[in-house]
Amino acid sequence: DYAGHLPGSYHDPRYTLSKWVVVWGKEPLPSNGDGFFGHCLVDMMKLGTHIISIDPRITWVGAHDGNINLQLRPQTDAAMALGLMQLMPDTFEWMQSHVGGEYDTDALFDPAVNIRFGCALLRLLLNEYGDLRVALCAYNAGMGNVTSWLSDGTYSEDGITLQSIPFDETRLYVQKVLQYKETYEELYGGIGNG
Repeated sequence: DYAGHLPGSYHDPRYTLSKWVVVWGKEPLPSNGDGFFGHCLVDMMKLGTHIISIDPRITWVGAHDGNINLQLRPQTDAAMALGLMQLMPDTFEWMQSHVGGEYDTDALFDPAVNIRFGCALLRLLLNEYGDLRVALCAYNAGMGNVTSWLSDGTYSEDGITLQSIPFDETRLYVQKVLQYKETYEELYGGIGNG
């Protein structure tokens, strides 16, 4: 709905301003390198466009300027991972062939089911990669990304461990989990590498 290509931009008579815009995602300005969408959104808001913000916890415009803020279902994240162990529905379906059982996606909101499948996934990843840090990367970013990183000398010197993690979200996730693991070990004794 960007009018920047028109001579009068939003005031050009050929342009019809949207009454409503749905925003779902993190930080429209920084996440659009050219800045067009984010700045376009601000310009449209100034002219009267109303904002429907899905999950205002992660959307700057929702937290500040959303006309309607829709909360995602509790126990979901921005990628739509579900439940306590934050499992993606496709991963949950795939894991059923490894763990057994036939469940629909709503079962991910049952803590016992979610924890069972999340722990089974982590065990599978530990067995696959043999390194907790790499397994945690795969849990967060997916096995496809991790396999790609391990085969790229920029991120892995030996194809087994990762010297760096290219995704900020994954790097922060791994740091947090390892910090919690260290705290747990200090309080309750060592738990090893899985």
